[in-house]
Amino acid sequence: MKKKRTFFLFLTVVFIFLSVLAFAQSSEEKKMVKKRFHVLAREVMDELKLTEKQQADLHALREELKDEAISTWKKVDELQIKLRESVLKGAESSGEAHNEIINKIAALKARMVKNRLEYWIKFVEILDSSQRETLADRLKELRERRPKRGSHLRQYFPFP
Repeated sequence: MKKKRTFFLFLTVVFIFLSVLAFAQSSEEKKMVKKRFHVLAREVMDELKLTEKQQADLHALREELKDEAISTWKKVDELQIKLRESVLKGAESSGEAHNEIINKIAALKARMVKNRLEYWIKFVEILDSSQRETLADRLKELRERRPKRGSHLRQYFPFP
């Protein structure tokens, strides 16, 4: 009985210790967790003060990229399913077939990265010079505030 009580006490202490570690964040980290990427992006877009024409151009550009991204992800999913089934078959499948599928998946993902960068360039071209300066300053500020997690911002905003 004493061993059970000791073991239970040990588990309780470990649970409490791990809970404290999980919730121990600085106040700045807590603020940044609350402000997810889309909220920060909305703040930046509000600061840019886009005209109606710019908003329409950006909306059309976003829809174009969105449609292409959806079709590309469907192709990637189909290829991944095909690869999974091929690998699970075992002896019937060949390494060359696997490499061919892997190369197709890599090419599709590379095309998506290229499209995202082209989208970024088109997005910046729509802005005027003062809006570009505002965007560059704001992105620099966001990266400085989030040095640990700033790498994901480079994925969406590769410049400044």
